[in-house]
Amino acid sequence: MLLLQSASRCRCRAHFGGLGRTPDGHLARQEVPAPPGRPGAGRQRALTAGLSRRHGPATGRDAPAGAAGSSPAGQRQQPAPAVGLATLILVICGMTLTAWGDRITAPLRRLRSHRDLRRTAPLWAALYAVRPEIALEPPVGLSGDPEFALYRRVIEIRDGQLALPVHLHPRVPEWAADACRAARLDERRTAATIEAAVLTAALEAAAAGRRYPYPATPGHAPPATPPDLHTESSRLTLVADAFIHCPIVAGIRRRVRADLHAGPVPGNAHPAEPT
Repeated sequence: MLLLQSASRCRCRAHFGGLGRTPDGHLARQEVPAPPGRPGAGRQRALTAGLSRRHGPATGRDAPAGAAGSSPAGQRQQPAPAVGLATLILVICGMTLTAWGDRITAPLRRLRSHRDLRRTAPLWAALYAVRPEIALEPPVGLSGDPEFALYRRVIEIRDGQLALPVHLHPRVPEWAADACRAARLDERRTAATIEAAVLTAALEAAAAGRRYPYPATPGHAPPATPPDLHTESSRLTLVADAFIHCPIVAGIRRRVRADLHAGPVPGNAHPAEPT
């Protein structure tokens, strides 16, 4: 009722003006000055005031600027529960990473070990044919634990390398280095190619029973064994690939065979002693 009375009174005053008496006692309309501001602002203010008394504080676009959605002074909004849950999950994962991380990476390590075993098989077979004593008993295949099999494969290849320096032609490292420079190979492939050429020449001389009276030239030294198994197996896979497929190694193999068929140079080589 108060709302209707306020709105009706405001409308009458704004539209018809007010009624009053003139100095001579007659009734006449008197203009009621509008409140300051834009035209019709009085009606809107009166209606807003009535609504406020009837229904409480204004909301939405009628609310004062900054009032909508604001929180009381000094009160901070709390983070969503999802943020706390995500933080808790990350903390638990970090604390237990050492327990389950190894199980997740185990299949990848097994696949890598299988791959390295297959790629180093031709090199190992060539060494085993000349030096069968390098093989541990029983011979290792792809069955069982591939990581342990790869560990044994690396040891056996290194043992074969240590048994071959006396059969190395002294000029093979120089021949291989010159060929790699002419082919513009990068440093990593150059090292693998020279090592494969050295092994090829030593295996050819060992199979022919040829020994050389002095060790390899000072410019060649077998690489040191790294502490990481997969680093060493990756290096040996490059050597095995060069041993089988590299044309530089194939050329040195033919050159060494020709030198062996020509016979030892007096004072430079002699037949191998029986073992």
